[in-house]
Amino acid sequence: MLGTIIGDVVGSIYEPRHHHIKTKDFLLFSSNSHVTDDTVMSCAVAEALYSYKQTKKINLFKVELVNSMRKFGNAYPHAGYGRAFKKWLQENHPKPYGSYGNGSAMRVSPVAYVADCLQEAEELAKASAEVTHNHPEGIKGAQAVVSCIFLARKGKNKQKIKSYIESNYYKLDFSLDEIRPHYKFDVSCQGSVPQAIVAFLESLNFEDAIRNAISIGGDSDTIAAIAGGIAEAYYGIPDHLKHEGLKYVSEGLIGDAYKHFIHYCPAYSEIYSMNTKACETSSKELAEDADKDLLNAFRGSLVGGAVGDALGYAVEFMSLDAIRSTYGENGITRYNLSQGKALISDDTQMTLFTANGLLLGITRGMTRGIMGDIEDYVYGCYKDWLATQYGTNVDFNYSWLYHVRELHSTRAPGNTCLSALQSGDMGTLEKPINHSKGCGGVMRVAPVGLYCPRRWDRTETVLIGAKVAAITHGHPLGFIPAAALSDIISQIVYGESADLKEIVRESTKFIVSVFKQYSKVEDFERIMELAVSLSEQDIKEDQAIKQLGEGWVAEEALAIAVYCCLKHSNDFAAAVVAAVNHDGDSDSTGAITGNIIGSFLGYTAIPNKFLERLELKDIIIEIAEDLYHDCKISEYTPLSSQSEFEWEAKYINCQSIH
Repeated sequence: MLGTIIGDVVGSIYEPRHHHIKTKDFLLFSSNSHVTDDTVMSCAVAEALYSYKQTKKINLFKVELVNSMRKFGNAYPHAGYGRAFKKWLQENHPKPYGSYGNGSAMRVSPVAYVADCLQEAEELAKASAEVTHNHPEGIKGAQAVVSCIFLARKGKNKQKIKSYIESNYYKLDFSLDEIRPHYKFDVSCQGSVPQAIVAFLESLNFEDAIRNAISIGGDSDTIAAIAGGIAEAYYGIPDHLKHEGLKYVSEGLIGDAYKHFIHYCPAYSEIYSMNTKACETSSKELAEDADKDLLNAFRGSLVGGAVGDALGYAVEFMSLDAIRSTYGENGITRYNLSQGKALISDDTQMTLFTANGLLLGITRGMTRGIMGDIEDYVYGCYKDWLATQYGTNVDFNYSWLYHVRELHSTRAPGNTCLSALQSGDMGTLEKPINHSKGCGGVMRVAPVGLYCPRRWDRTETVLIGAKVAAITHGHPLGFIPAAALSDIISQIVYGESADLKEIVRESTKFIVSVFKQYSKVEDFERIMELAVSLSEQDIKEDQAIKQLGEGWVAEEALAIAVYCCLKHSNDFAAAVVAAVNHDGDSDSTGAITGNIIGSFLGYTAIPNKFLERLELKDIIIEIAEDLYHDCKISEYTPLSSQSEFEWEAKYINCQSIH
């Protein structure tokens, strides 16, 4: 929010048309700098949001917002309001007046810090705009700005932010250098919000974003306020600029509102106090951001899967009626703890052993110069998992996870997985071990989608997902959904699109093309199309899930997960809660949903209530980070760091370091 204020103040002396500049070389602050309506109304929004934070009632927020805006507007009557808004302030019962001006976008930044998820932020932004700017473009501008700020504060990189805006709001297919010579004063949302967002996207640091925004001319205070609000969430604000900006809100109504906002909104307090980051070059910045985003996705996918698994494990064999009778009308929404822990099931156990197998194989190849098929190493780790389920000792273990005491726990393992691994034979695509299409093959392959695209192409990655599932599940609908889950996650993490629905649709087509020799792929395609279609319809979630099945078989489990993720693509908690509250295999549908939505939103989007007391959380994060960091040792270089010695212990000697 302070970023919005600083942008407003810096731009205030360059906003009048005869003072427009077309350069980044200008004085930031002068004796004539001042706050305008951008700051005044942002503080009004911040004050009104307090009631929403207490009650979560949007209608009450809109009433409070009207009152707050009128109070602030009349306290600062010369802040530079537009003609229509000035008239609105003077009315006894003000009504929205159909504006698409950028007033809705300039004041929205506080919303991004009160909302718990992107969907809530967009709904609040809509509400904040509607009291005055109820034209679709006025609402769109506010939602686009708040989306940028929310994604930035959640650690998303610039490419992800840009992709989301282009998929949902505006095309950003221009550069500032291209538009600077001819860009003119424009107070519409559609004529200034995209420009403000590009000013941020092209910036190297907070100050550079402000300079970018003002350098194109136009409605300088508002464009800089918008760019500054986004840049604050992304970079933080340097102390000297923070100190200078606070001078303009040190007293009066806006100062009180700003101080109150910091006090009651912990999410903003965190941004306000964070250290700034500056980048020497844009390429370095993008590389660092991509790394951060990638690690966030790795952690999010594996921990998210464990969260869905643990939430659903308590109700796996209960009907929806029984779940609601036990936990209330909304079903199970919080962990049912056992001895103070949220227990994971065989789904997460086998997911961890899958990851261990992938890293075991790659490490062998890099340190010995030769390796077998990657699924062979996964199979070896699965035999270790089998031993943990029966409490048997092994003469030679393939995984360091075998030494983790907590994993020697039987958590309702699937009979197909047990019998297939007990047989002594390894199932393959060419020689199926059985005709099972149970969900035990798909619920464990998320690590394939996270890791394998780094070393194999897309086709080979999905085939590895299928082969890993086929170790125990020989029916085409037992391994094709596993290939699909691998591909969906890989496209979320490494693909260009930020639109989950687009990813699912394109992935379905790709899987059909890869597995076209199997007639059952048509059944897979139909249920995936149904899942997407249901997510677009306004029907009760339990009724939609009932149309997809109960999730005991792989294609149903994946379809239910896809439906829940698409229905709640911006809300991790809502997605996993929907995925476990039905008549079927709740832990598996919850786990797959968590894998997908966790990779899409990242670890930082998982609410603390689901991170606290999650069994083996530290081990799950360790495996996720090992997948992310990958093997750094080889047969030609001696070990030289503690991390390399630990890697040798885990993935060569198969010993735990704990």
